Amino acid sequence: MSSLSRHPVEVPQDVINEIIDHIGRSNIRLFVPKPDYATLRSCSLVSRAYRRSTLKYLFHGINPSTRNGRIVTPTEWRELEAILNTSPTIAASYRVLRLTAPLPKTLPRVFSKLVNIKHVDCKNLSPHLFTARSVLQSIMNPICLTRASISSVRFDYASQLVAFCNNCLPNVESLKFDRIIVETTD
Repeated sequence: MSSLSRHPVEVPQDVINEIIDHIGRSNIRLFVPKPDYATLRSCSLVSRAYRRSTLKYLFHGINPSTRNGRIVTPTEWRELEAILNTSPTIAASYRVLRLTAPLPKTLPRVFSKLVNIKHVDCKNLSPHLFTARSVLQSIMNPICLTRASISSVRFDYASQLVAFCNNCLPNVESLKFDRIIVETTD
């Protein structure tokens, strides 16, 4: 029997972090990470040290409306809520929130658990603007939010747009608008 099998070698956490960062960043483009999820999932099973490092890539962004190009079912919503309630480490790992219609009414309650969201991307929310506003206001730490992209959204009045920005995006450093429609001025 070799001496290595009797005395496992501990890999320093900074080396583990570098390995996971290399895997996770290998395909990142702009704000949307596309890491090698299969490899990251395998790494997360190696040990607690590896798992801790993989969370930021496995649970980086979330789009509550769609899953693999289809609308999320109520059962999947309950499963997501259960995961976020029982795993605060996973909930704290999310950094990007993508909101696309349709939005369920339970969304604000579910997303009050996401305390480290830094970037919000809102698209096609015109009929669901109230729910989107509730979601953004329910994020417990709006100070963390530094970047927002809003596209293909219709506001009935200019004051709605101003109120949305003031109430939901108070500390945003970078705000991008694309295809915003304001029906009438106040």
